[in-house]
Amino acid sequence: MITNADFNAYILNYIKNDKTKSAVMLSGSWGTGKSYYIINSLIPFLKLEENGSIECLCVSLYGINDLREINKSLYFENKILHKKTKRKLPGWIKAYAKPVFTGAIGIGKTILKSLTSVDLDLSIDNPNMQKLYDSVDLKNKLVVFEDIERSGIDIIEFMGYVNNLCEQDGIKVLLVANEKEIIKKELNKKKNEYLVKGLKFYEEQEDNEIIISSSIPTEYKNIKEKTVSDTILFYSSCKEAMSNILSQFNNDYLNKIINYDKDIFEKIEMEIMRDEKVNSQNLRSFIYACQKTSEIFKLVEFDMDLEFAEHIFLSNIAFVLKKKSDESKNWDNDGLVSSELGTYKYPIYKFSYDYICNQYLNINQIQKLHNGYVKNKKDLATKKELEPYFKIIYSYYICSEDEIKDAVDKIRDFLKIKDTIPVAEYGRLANYLISIKRDISYNEVVEECKKLMINNISKTDNKSIDRIVIHSGISLETQDDVNELNLFIEELNNIIKNKNKELKYFDYSIENLDSFCEYIRENKESFIIERSFAKQLNNDKIINLIKQCTAEQMQKLRSVFHYVYSFSNIGEYYSNDKESLIDLQEKVNALLNKEKAFDKIQIKQLRYFYDNLKDFIERL
Repeated sequence: MITNADFNAYILNYIKNDKTKSAVMLSGSWGTGKSYYIINSLIPFLKLEENGSIECLCVSLYGINDLREINKSLYFENKILHKKTKRKLPGWIKAYAKPVFTGAIGIGKTILKSLTSVDLDLSIDNPNMQKLYDSVDLKNKLVVFEDIERSGIDIIEFMGYVNNLCEQDGIKVLLVANEKEIIKKELNKKKNEYLVKGLKFYEEQEDNEIIISSSIPTEYKNIKEKTVSDTILFYSSCKEAMSNILSQFNNDYLNKIINYDKDIFEKIEMEIMRDEKVNSQNLRSFIYACQKTSEIFKLVEFDMDLEFAEHIFLSNIAFVLKKKSDESKNWDNDGLVSSELGTYKYPIYKFSYDYICNQYLNINQIQKLHNGYVKNKKDLATKKELEPYFKIIYSYYICSEDEIKDAVDKIRDFLKIKDTIPVAEYGRLANYLISIKRDISYNEVVEECKKLMINNISKTDNKSIDRIVIHSGISLETQDDVNELNLFIEELNNIIKNKNKELKYFDYSIENLDSFCEYIRENKESFIIERSFAKQLNNDKIINLIKQCTAEQMQKLRSVFHYVYSFSNIGEYYSNDKESLIDLQEKVNALLNKEKAFDKIQIKQLRYFYDNLKDFIERL
């Protein structure tokens, strides 16, 4: 594998020893880290004293449509040349082209010719021009042109310009590009020209890939042969680049994750980037995922379990890479995780999705998922007798069929004993059992395990049960298997939802007001998932409750409404609540018209509540 050090050594040799008066090209696919390599490896390497303290002048051609724009970026805005020069342009140049040349520095013949449209005598005999040419000092420097394929300049014209820089001015030039895209652009241009004439130009290869050796347009091929002596195919060390990127964030949790999991970069590359449903090594997307993850970690104020934090990080990477290739990917279920938007092994959490896409972070949801994750981890740690069988099931793809069947049999026996296997583990267990059933045709025992899980949840105490969340799993190979898992998890969650109804729909008594308010604060995310809060309440009973409340109790009830609707974009999360809130506002207003039933402080609280409801309705 070619390393960054190999690329550096080659380019240093080109700068110091190449006599061909031509450029070199560094070609690689988008997102592979070419720019990152230039900035973080090549430039620091060339600046080393032992390498000659070579400066790089970098110009991105992204969005540039004219050669004069290149020269302006290179010669008039490049700080390297500005701080070095002591020379001034001759006065006659300033007089003829003051808007362009004021404050300029020593420039080469090729640069000057393409910069000005003024009819000047540029012959070498002109003594003033001779002084100007002599003032050019680009020795011991490397000019780097990036994003060539994203430029609006004709590639033939640009290559001719580069050829003049190298051949006439003796400048060392590195072209950084995705050459495949250059060739595709040229082929499409030619194809369109032929279509206008009613002629057939070329046949597209399989998978729309172009075989470069046989399909390079003649004009581009000829000018490249004249301009570029060598083309280096850029293959980045993904692990090295990721390590360098992460170190720049200097985030406590990211640093801890790297130290905690020595295989973290292997996981990212092999289990996420090379996952068939992700299939991307785009380092720009990786940097974006790191940025968003570090922001989430900074906003979390409690100590997170490192395995949980690592899962957030890895699932964010998977989602951002997927989103890069398909912008239409949106959350389409009522759960707290999505393997469709992440991967089965690293499904993305809803709070991460909301933050990355909508800049809203549900800290309460993070804490609740974290607490459930940690509790399940501790529960499993105490069940030593389960450990060998879970180990086989969760890595069954490297075990023998007999080992797998024996482990599934043992899990079935444990499920027959209530509370032996933590309920929170049921989602992940079901995921693997369905995959096992498909691979070794162990239908009867797997189905029995599923029935036992349903039976156990039905009999579990309310206080120890919560929504089933699959924090990690295994990819299911058929849509039937995916549907089977989704239906099973939905069935488990419906049982949980029905069992918890008595907590949500309290008896509207003063005695239970405190416990009701506490429940609302602890379960805000459940209302978000169901897209409603007010709609689930009985407004007439709320009004009867208010009639019995002291000012302090009114404040408590009012504050939980404010807590539920506390973020700005409530229309996205509580779209079903508007009618219920309007109805409640009207009923509160009717109470205000009966002031004799309340003291003045109670009336004050009622007016606060009315104003709160008005604000919620307007924001919906």
